[in-house]
Amino acid sequence: MNMKNCKILLLSLVALFLTPVCFYGQGTDGSGKQVASQQTAGESMNQTQTPKKEKKASKKQNFAGWIDTSKKNIDTTVGIVELKTKNKLGSFNILVKNDENASIPVINNGNEFTTSAFYLRVNKNIYKLCSNLKTKVVTRTTNSGMEIAYQIDDVGLVVINFECMQSLENGDFDLLKVNAEITNKGKKSAEFSLKAIFDTILGERNEYHFYIRNQVPILSETYFRYPRIEQSIISKNIYASMEFLLNGYDITTPDLVALSNYATLDTSTWEPDMLSYRAFDTVTSYNNSAVGILWPSKRLKKDESMNVTFYIALAADGREPNGNAFIDRMTKPEEDEIVEADNDVKEVSAEKTEEIPVAEKNTETPAVSEPKIKDVPNVKFDIASLSKDQFTPEYIQGLLNRIQSLEASDPALNREELLLLNAELDAILEALR
Repeated sequence: MNMKNCKILLLSLVALFLTPVCFYGQGTDGSGKQVASQQTAGESMNQTQTPKKEKKASKKQNFAGWIDTSKKNIDTTVGIVELKTKNKLGSFNILVKNDENASIPVINNGNEFTTSAFYLRVNKNIYKLCSNLKTKVVTRTTNSGMEIAYQIDDVGLVVINFECMQSLENGDFDLLKVNAEITNKGKKSAEFSLKAIFDTILGERNEYHFYIRNQVPILSETYFRYPRIEQSIISKNIYASMEFLLNGYDITTPDLVALSNYATLDTSTWEPDMLSYRAFDTVTSYNNSAVGILWPSKRLKKDESMNVTFYIALAADGREPNGNAFIDRMTKPEEDEIVEADNDVKEVSAEKTEEIPVAEKNTETPAVSEPKIKDVPNVKFDIASLSKDQFTPEYIQGLLNRIQSLEASDPALNREELLLLNAELDAILEALR
């Protein structure tokens, strides 16, 4: 074989190895199996690339269905209400703007805001939602405030919505509606309940840490259990004030509201130990008060949800919050409808009444009766109506604290309630003899 033939043979072999395999799969009918093979390969490539795109997109969209466009902390203001978050921890803070547009925190703004938090209990397991390694957190601003979503995989999803509102018509935005939506993300039904601890600071610079409605001061650690939940709890000083609205209108009435030293609430137990009834100022935790709120539990099926709603009213520069006025305003329309209906009945009755002849009318001057003063001289409490819970030391101590607080404010204003509480206390003591 000469050199020329060797070159031709080598070129043929090279051409053979470089030719696509699909070329040799072409059929006798001349149909393009090569093209079909190329299309199949393209489709295969698209199939392998598409999941990568979907996976990349899924990283941008978080568990709450929100697009996570920013990792920055939130700082938003609506009216006189300012809201802040630490996104990585899921913690939050609430502030009020004064007349000079300065921001005054109404709950502790130290420790990365983590001393105020929401807690979720699922059956017997308790989760602090902020600063928890098991919790995924995402936040976002809204037109009226902000939202924080907490998810614990295979357990639950909690979305807290902070909505700024007006307490009075045509007034400033000075009210915060807090709504928590809790969804069961487990595989089966479970008992869910929510708790909140607010590390208050305003009352720590005041004579009293807390007040209830009608400016009744709270003198020491105390709690209110359903159905005796106060409509409002106020923490204030000369610079700012905040008012928790916990009863009435569309509010989810709590099972328990505790006003105590922060150390009493910051424990691993769901309910605080209120047996000690110590003062807000202690040797181990000086001048540190807080509000603990526990809402009723509910059994949820898989993907079923429940809602918890309450309000926080704010004010600055020595003014009182308008929380109670808001509750009265929102519930007044129903009362007005009842009054209008009564008036309509009276007008119809007047049309059907025959006119009485002048001679038959009583011409005697009616005696002017003095207005009756509401009085409850002798209040009795039925011993048979007492429940088992009313004989516990903490319940009796709560009665004593409540009586003491009412007497310290205005005994004349609270006389009826004082009489009722003393009658209940007498009945308990009589039954214990």
